[in-house]
Order: sequence, then C-alpha cells, then structure tokens
Amino acid sequence: MTTSIKIRLARDSDLETLVSFCRNAHDESVFSNIRFSESKVRAMGERGLDKNKPREITLVAEVNGRLVGYSHALTGEYFAGSDALLTTVDIIYVKKSIRKGLLGGKVAYLLVKSMKQCSEKLNSSHCLFHVTSGIDPEKIDGFLRKIGAKTLGGNYII
Repeated sequence: MTTSIKIRLARDSDLETLVSFCRNAHDESVFSNIRFSESKVRAMGERGLDKNKPREITLVAEVNGRLVGYSHALTGEYFAGSDALLTTVDIIYVKKSIRKGLLGGKVAYLLVKSMKQCSEKLNSSHCLFHVTSGIDPEKIDGFLRKIGAKTLGGNYII
C-alpha cells in the first residue's frame, strides 16, 4: 500500500484532534509544568479555522486520511517596522509514533514547505520558525539546516 501524505488547511472537524495534538506537544515540552489550557488552545484553533482572519494559519498533515501532525502560525508586522509582514510559526507537531522515522521526517518537511507557501501567499517577507519546546533541539536544528533554514540567533531559557 502506498503512503499518501496530504497537507491542508485545518477544518472545523479537525479541532478535537488539534486540541489533543497540542496537549501532547505541551506534555512533552519544557513547559509541561505549566497548566494546560484547553480553552486557550480551542480559541487558537478556532481563529486558525476562521477564513475571515487569513493571517492566522493552521495546517494539518494527513497520512492515508488520518491526522498525524499540524502547524500553526501568525502573520503580522515586524515590531519595529511597517509595510512588511512576517510569519511566525509557533509549532510544528508530528505524532510521536511516527516522528523519528522517515515518514515523520517527510511529514515535518511538508508542513514546513506548506507553511512557507502559505506565508508567501500572504505576501509575508519572512517565515520564522521558533524552536522553543525543548523537544530534541539538536535534531530539529539539524533538520531545519538540512532543508535550507538559516539561524538568526538562538532560544534561551532561564
């Protein structure tokens, strides 16, 4: 059987799975000691589904029709400038069960590529990927560098 990977904009019917994925990502992260807020995640998901707010993007990844990952981003002006948009990707999540294999890498790559394409469609000048979960930062760094991302600095926590 051939594996079919599809990246698409999230739909209303995806919301429950997105909440579950976000909870999983939160529980794995360095921030797991902070109380998870399902209401905040639902609000974020609903904004990402709102076609009247095209600057908030929520993409999902399907493998053979089953959701296996998602990405969320905001597009807005640079804090100290005007007349230019930046897209800030908050999260790229791939289910833990496929994350470490070739399929997980393909899904992650397609989520990055699709987010970049969505960003370009909104005339965003840059697509920024924030790596702040603390989940395998060295592997994520290697992956992003391998697909052409360049570093602008680093993420630090005290």
